[in-house]
Amino acid sequence: MDISHSGRLSYWIFAFLFALGLQAQSPKRNGKVNPRPTVRSAHERLLEVVSFQTTANGPISSTNSIIELATGLHYRDERGEWQETEEAFEVVPGSARAWKGNHRVTLASNPNTVAAVRHRLPDGRLLSSHVYGIGWYDTASGGSVLLAQLTDTTGVVTEKNVVVYPDALQGAVTADLRYTYTRSGFEQDVLLREAPPAPEDFGLSSKTSRLEVWTEFDELVEPKVRSVARSKPRAGSKGSDDSDGDVELDFGSVRIGTGRFFRLGAEAESLGLMVKEWVQHPDGRRFLVEAVPVQQIDGALETLPSKPGGAGLQPVRRSSREQLWANATKPRRTNDQTDRMRRLDRSVDSALIQHLGRPGLVLDYLSVTSGTTNQVFRGDVMYWVSGSVLLYGTTTFEPGAVIKFDPSSSAGIEIRDSLSWLANPLMPVTLTARDDSGFGETAPGQTTPLTHAGYAGSGLRINGPTTTLINGLRVRNLRRGVEYATGTGHTLRHAQFVDVGEAIRLTGGTAVAAQNVLVTRASTGVFGGTGNATAVVEHATVDGANRLAVSGVFANSAAITVRNSILNRVTNGLSGSYTGGSHTVETSLGAGLFQTLRGGAHYLPAESPHRDTGTASVDSALTTDLRVMTTEAPQELVGE
Repeated sequence: MDISHSGRLSYWIFAFLFALGLQAQSPKRNGKVNPRPTVRSAHERLLEVVSFQTTANGPISSTNSIIELATGLHYRDERGEWQETEEAFEVVPGSARAWKGNHRVTLASNPNTVAAVRHRLPDGRLLSSHVYGIGWYDTASGGSVLLAQLTDTTGVVTEKNVVVYPDALQGAVTADLRYTYTRSGFEQDVLLREAPPAPEDFGLSSKTSRLEVWTEFDELVEPKVRSVARSKPRAGSKGSDDSDGDVELDFGSVRIGTGRFFRLGAEAESLGLMVKEWVQHPDGRRFLVEAVPVQQIDGALETLPSKPGGAGLQPVRRSSREQLWANATKPRRTNDQTDRMRRLDRSVDSALIQHLGRPGLVLDYLSVTSGTTNQVFRGDVMYWVSGSVLLYGTTTFEPGAVIKFDPSSSAGIEIRDSLSWLANPLMPVTLTARDDSGFGETAPGQTTPLTHAGYAGSGLRINGPTTTLINGLRVRNLRRGVEYATGTGHTLRHAQFVDVGEAIRLTGGTAVAAQNVLVTRASTGVFGGTGNATAVVEHATVDGANRLAVSGVFANSAAITVRNSILNRVTNGLSGSYTGGSHTVETSLGAGLFQTLRGGAHYLPAESPHRDTGTASVDSALTTDLRVMTTEAPQELVGE
C-alpha cells in the first residue's frame, strides 16, 4: 500500500486499536456484591463493587471502584449529613415546595403574586421572581406591544417534580406556565397555546420583531452579566439586539444560560435558541428578557390555533418599550396561605388532562447549579453519569477514560468553560451505556438486553468553549454522541460512533471539522441539531444511517462539505445535501465493501477501488496523522 500520498480516500478508516467491536472484556466472575457508597459529596459518590469467583486454590475476591456523577446528587440535611436529592414538590398551604436538594424552590399557589417563585440558592441567598408578560418588540422601530400578562389561576402538580399553572397568561394570546425542579437546576417554561396576532396587526414589522418573555425579579441577587457572542446592545439594557447575541447571568452558585424553544412533547427536537437580556428600568425594577425573532418562530406558530375574537389589544406604538410599561401591572397580592395547590387526579381531572394535551410551543429558560470545577476524568477509574453533570473551570479527559451513562435523557456531561483532551487514537475516551459490559464494570441498575441508541441525552455537550479539539473518542449506544452548543472552531478527530441516535449535534451557528470519523448504525442521522450550522467532514465513513444530516440542521446544501469519504447505506436525504462530492463515494452495498477481521469490521479489502483515490486538499494535521495509519486489516498470527 502506497502511503506517500496523504489525504487519499484510502486513509479515511483509522487503524485504531479500538476498531469497531473490539472490546476489553472483564474476566468472568461467579458473583458480585451490590455496590455500596463509601464517600459522598454534593455532586458525586464513590461506589465499591466487590466481585468474587471460585478457583482451584479457593475463593478470590476483588474490589473495583465506580464514581457516580450528577450535579446536585446530594444535599446536607438539618444535621449536616449528606442525603440524596429528591426531585419532587411537596404541597403545603399556599404553595408547593421542593426543599430536599442542594437548591430549594417554593412556588405560590397563584402565580399572580409578588415573589411567586422563591429560589433559595445553594449558597443560601434568595432569588425571587414572577413572570411579567409576553410581548412583541420591533428592534428597528423600537415599537412594542404587550400581548399577555399574568392573571389569577391555581397551580397543579402534574408530575412529582412539575407544576403547571393553566392559562396563567392571558390577553391577545393565552399561555400556561410550567416549572420543573431537578437535582441540577430549575426550569421556567411558557407554554404558548395559541398563535399571537402578527406584529403587523400592531404596526410593527415581522422582519425585525421578536417575541419576548419578561420575568421580573422581586428580591434580587445581582448577577454578573457575561456576554456570549454578544452584539451591540441597545440603550438601557445589557444584552443583544438580535439572535446572534446572548448573555449568561451568573448568580454565583446558580447560572442562567441560553434558553430554547421547542414543540410541546418534542423536547429533543429543539427548534432554536432563546437569547436573553438583563434590563433595568429607570425606577429600579429588573427584568430577564428572553427573545426569539419572528422569522425563527413563525413556522412553529403556524401549528397553533389563533385566539378567537381577534387581537384584543389596540395597536399602540411607543418607543423604547414604553408600551410594555404602560400596560402591564405588577402583582399586588401577597401569598395567601389559604390558597391550596393540588395534585393532578387523573380519575377526575379529564378536562385539565385534555387541556394539558393540547398543542403548544415551549419558550424556556433554565437556571443551573454551578457544578464541579476542574473535573479530571482519570484513565484508571470508571465513571457512571446518572444525571446532568455541569462542569466549570478546566475539564480534563485522560487517555483511556471510560464513562457510562444512564438511560435517562437528562444524563450527560456539559462543558461550560474549557476543555483539556489528553486522550489519543490509541487510548481513546469511551462514552457508552450503563449496561455495556464490554468496558469496565457494569454500573448499578443493569438491564438486559442492552438498549442501542437509548442512553443519555448528549453524552458530551460543549456549551461554553468556542474552540476545542477532541482527538480519540469512542461512543456507543447513546442517543447523541457529541453536541456543540457554542463556538465555531471545533475539531473532532479520530472518533467512532456505534449504535447511536445522532453522532454529532450542532446548535445555532456552531461549526465543526469532523476528521477521520466512523459512524455505523446511526438510527436518526450522522448530524442533528438546529440553526445555521456548518461542518467540514474529511475522511469519514458512514455505514448505515438514517440520514447524513437531519432536516433543519443546515441552512443550505453548501453548509456541509464532505471530502475523501465513503457514505454507505444512508437511507434518506443523502444526495445533494453536501458539497465536495467528487471526492466522496455513495454506495448501498452490503457484503464486499469492507473486510472484517475479529473485532474490526471496517477495513478496506486489498482489491478495493477506494484505495489510493481522493484529494490531498485536507487538513494538514490530519494529513500528518494519516501518514502513520492504514486501512488494511492486520495480519493474523496463528500459532500452535
